[in-house]
Amino acid sequence: MTRRRGFTLVEVLVSIAVIGVLIGIALPVLAGSRDAARRARCMANLKSLGGALSMYLNRHDVIPFAEFGVDLERGFAAPLPALAEHLDVEPPFWDASGDTARTGQPWLCPSDRDFASRIGWSYVYGAYDLIALEAAHSPNPLVIVTRIFENNPALPIIFDARNFHRRGVPSAFPEAFRARNVLLLDGTVEKGNPDKHLLAG
Repeated sequence: MTRRRGFTLVEVLVSIAVIGVLIGIALPVLAGSRDAARRARCMANLKSLGGALSMYLNRHDVIPFAEFGVDLERGFAAPLPALAEHLDVEPPFWDASGDTARTGQPWLCPSDRDFASRIGWSYVYGAYDLIALEAAHSPNPLVIVTRIFENNPALPIIFDARNFHRRGVPSAFPEAFRARNVLLLDGTVEKGNPDKHLLAG
């Protein structure tokens, strides 16, 4: 009769250690791929918003008006309704009964866990502060600000409100891996630091 040999304790421990190492290698890769998918969806959102912005600009010869950052609870919705006219979606709205903003694609970055629910969208309209500044001493602030963006192609017009895509990326990684998504007036979406862009512009 043949005697069957079982696994020794050492073999079992080595197998468990190898499996543990493989899991340790696989988990960051899976987390990174999920973040890459969320970033890609966010960039697609900005592409959609860029398309709507381009259609608005073609129709009106100026970019949408907004003097304040979006804050639906306080009644500041611009430029969302103007962009929504050129998208097949409703603009976000404030639900007073739930004390939250009701929003969805393309207004919501998949990596945004709470910002859009408080404000209305996950992004910043980079023109609102310039429009407010020009409105103080110009009868045609939109014309002036539109020309500023047209003459400064590196100036972001819409960008991530927060660095939503930084989660899970080690601090040792280059800044490019932790950068926000920015939309330029020509419809280009890229990774960058909007503060540096704005300062350069």
